[in-house]
Amino acid sequence: MIKPLNNWFVTSPFGYRVHPITGENKLHNGIDLRATINTPIYSPANGFIEDVNYNSSGGNQIFVKHDNNYRTTYSHLESTTKNTNDRVIKGELIGFTGESGNVTAPHLHYTVKYNGVRIDPETVIYEDPYNIIGNYNFNNNLQPNFKKYAIWLLVLMGFSLTYILYKRKNV
Repeated sequence: MIKPLNNWFVTSPFGYRVHPITGENKLHNGIDLRATINTPIYSPANGFIEDVNYNSSGGNQIFVKHDNNYRTTYSHLESTTKNTNDRVIKGELIGFTGESGNVTAPHLHYTVKYNGVRIDPETVIYEDPYNIIGNYNFNNNLQPNFKKYAIWLLVLMGFSLTYILYKRKNV
């Protein structure tokens, strides 16, 4: 999955910690990402909006059920751009960070579940700087570029191997 924020700085990691408001030692079920109010949040993978709600602890929240057995949650939002049951694709804008709910400062509280089990979000994030996995054309049809890059890689490897064998033969 790709990062839900363009700028990624973890202020509170996944795991046990002293809660900054209650002072209790308890499991932090996600990660907190530093963000100013109204920082755009993007869907890290294809899926659909399972729920959009408000509660006093998490504030404005959005729940996304992804096509790959992952479920992500975004809490303390200023606003969302999607409604329940909307389809989303990887890289699509789904909301904006805020400071709603029980918080000490604006941030994004980001949680990930895989097959119903909470996991550390940092373990499933990868970079896609060259858009190898697919392009984000927002038409609910992910266009994979991997095949094109794989063919070019094989061609380059073939030329390299030919050159190496040619040099070894002529030494």
